[in-house]
Amino acid sequence: AGSSIYLSGRSTFRGVTSEVFNQMSGTGALVLNGKQYSGTISGQGFSNSTTLNNQDWKAYDLKAMVSFDGMEYNSESQIMYVTGLPYNEVPTNSGSHPWKAGNSYATFPGGLQLGLAVGGWQTGKAYAYSCAFNIPANISVNLSVTYNKVTTLSSSSTLQVAQSDLSNTGTSYISVSNKTATNVTSTGSGVMTNQYNAFYFENSATVVGRQYTITKFTIQYR
Repeated sequence: AGSSIYLSGRSTFRGVTSEVFNQMSGTGALVLNGKQYSGTISGQGFSNSTTLNNQDWKAYDLKAMVSFDGMEYNSESQIMYVTGLPYNEVPTNSGSHPWKAGNSYATFPGGLQLGLAVGGWQTGKAYAYSCAFNIPANISVNLSVTYNKVTTLSSSSTLQVAQSDLSNTGTSYISVSNKTATNVTSTGSGVMTNQYNAFYFENSATVVGRQYTITKFTIQYR
């Protein structure tokens, strides 16, 4: 999903005229940074949608090549960004786009665990960072976080999800306080920017006994 390039049948490319597209049903290709992907053409674009999966999160030089009636047409290049969005994953500190623990109170035993439920010694907040996304300009997004909460003390603690540049923290988009919770989903909305292209997760508890486990984090275009 977030590593795909999707082109609907309405996609157009300068340099390949609409007359060519309108009069034909032929073969063509998309060329990303010099690598060619074949497809079929009809109408004013790539018909039946063309999805290019598992692309790196970066900018691509994109153009279309069309072969019709013995002639080849090449469009002008345009820049396409693979952002990593939409995103719907279990937090992990491994793989191509790992999350990062902010301190020793954040771990990844299967999801993101913030704080200690029992045992050990905790003297500060638990926090972590999501992976960074490739955001070329401001993008409005809807967020959701699914979590469990274990509390062995009488008071609750707060889970916060905020903008981040993997160093500084920006606007907070989700803030919830629970004593206990099982498979609860909380939502928010906000803006991702070229600077704030990641998210900061924090459990406000500074002692053992109040633990959040993030089991899924979702980002959708808004």
